[in-house]
Amino acid sequence: MKKIAITGKIGTGKSVLLNQFKFLGYKTYSSDQMVKEIYAKDKHIINEIRKLNPSLILNKKIRLDELSNKAFREPGLLLKLEKIIHPRLHHIRSRIIKTNQINSNTNRNIIVFEIPLLFEKKLENNFDLVILLKCQRYLQIKRVLKRENMNREKFENINKKFIPERKKIILSDYVINSGIGKNHTMIKIKELIKKHA
Repeated sequence: MKKIAITGKIGTGKSVLLNQFKFLGYKTYSSDQMVKEIYAKDKHIINEIRKLNPSLILNKKIRLDELSNKAFREPGLLLKLEKIIHPRLHHIRSRIIKTNQINSNTNRNIIVFEIPLLFEKKLENNFDLVILLKCQRYLQIKRVLKRENMNREKFENINKKFIPERKKIILSDYVINSGIGKNHTMIKIKELIKKHA
């Protein structure tokens, strides 16, 4: 079973690429979705966040917009949140990989993870192939500013968390420019699958 990681800065099209793999019949897993589920259901994590800042919890639920805004304004809080969340994410991914290895289907012997901070958290060695997505900065900004609860300042703060793209290119197995369009990314995925499946 091959484990593929999709990474790249915010707004480079990671979710679109992940969905294209899903459309082709492969099992896909989004880190952003995992985090949302953790925040919604994991009582231990909710309690840990309450310890950090009680105002972030309302009626036993995390105030996600407030958490997001506060975290990207306060680097210290963001670092503490990552120390809480990332070990949990690692545990979930490990369980998914183990389950897929046991139930491996030779016709669809690839699983795909979307991991924005793959290189920043030094996770690349956990995967067989790493796909880096990139696009023109103006397109990245245009895509990101369409999102709810997003502004230019928050975008710039998030963007600062990523290591320089030139380093990521060296560390990646494949680099795909998502600015060319969805047809281009689908062609590149099919080429990759043909070579490695």
